[in-house]
Amino acid sequence: GAALRRLAPPVASAFTATASEAVLSRMQELLFDGGASVVRGDLDRPNIRYAVLRCLHKKKAALRLAVSAARPMVIFCGTRYKAEDMAHEIAALKGGEHVRFYHAGMERDEKKVVEEFFLASDDAVLCATCAYGMGVDKKDIRTVVHLECPLTVESYLQESGRAGRDGKRSDAIRRMLRYAESADCRRRMLLEALGSESPACSGCDVCGRGGGPAPAARDGGLALDFIRKHRKRYDRNGLASELIRQFNRAD
Repeated sequence: GAALRRLAPPVASAFTATASEAVLSRMQELLFDGGASVVRGDLDRPNIRYAVLRCLHKKKAALRLAVSAARPMVIFCGTRYKAEDMAHEIAALKGGEHVRFYHAGMERDEKKVVEEFFLASDDAVLCATCAYGMGVDKKDIRTVVHLECPLTVESYLQESGRAGRDGKRSDAIRRMLRYAESADCRRRMLLEALGSESPACSGCDVCGRGGGPAPAARDGGLALDFIRKHRKRYDRNGLASELIRQFNRAD
């Protein structure tokens, strides 16, 4: 705002792809002294299907998605270490030629190599922090996974919006408590949080199963079923070892 007042341009415009009512109000206050006109487009991306995957072990669930879900895929991680760690886990499972990590701690030349690798691939997985996405336009990303919650709805929509920029069906999968436990349409919750009218849902897991809360965590169900069948057979350490064996067999 101070810069605009010093420059005194005859016309000034501000653009953003995703902003809530609170953000828009603050932008008007700081940049335009509260007097700007707001023109809004449709925030919905009908080709993206939103879903929540309940699990007890997020990394293992992400590994399963890296193998089974449509690729190219981006897995957004909350820290640089987690991005690197997730990439190493997937490399051990699928081979290092299929996965890279990306974060702000990398040198510019390193980032460029990873960007070129991912842009050229039709089968890769990129484990990244929020540093990936701004100004990067890979049109054929089929799946976006959030291992941790973004801090805002705007961040989530911007990051999940990396998927399906070619208009084809794509998936955005995440975990966030209120959003995850809601029995309401995922798309409606996200768009209403930004003050947008909610359209008819073009794809989310809630509407796909006809409403209601998300099913229980698959890995939790496997553990509980095993414990019920063997209530007095194992101590804590023995149970942990056997459950690891059971989970690996299931996968």
